[in-house]
Amino acid sequence: MLQLNDKHSSDIFREGFTPSSGFTTDSTTCFFTDEKYYESDFQAVMASKKDLRIWSNSTWPEDDFSSESNKEDLLYHVEDNKTHAAYWLYVI
Repeated sequence: MLQLNDKHSSDIFREGFTPSSGFTTDSTTCFFTDEKYYESDFQAVMASKKDLRIWSNSTWPEDDFSSESNKEDLLYHVEDNKTHAAYWLYVI
């Protein structure tokens, strides 16, 4: 788990910060959330819903969660990335 001290955590959430667009290692690719992947993201979410419910201690994603609802969620995450409110990434 990545942990940042107070000095660095305040830097990454400031307006002028420009995060890396992603990276690739021998075994991992990491890049920012993008709504164009909403269908494959939805499939991954629904295939992992039991684990996600345990991890989030919630009922999300609900059994009737749709790919369109997932796309709406992703649009919020994309906006978070742009405004530096949070950073949402795909890790493959």
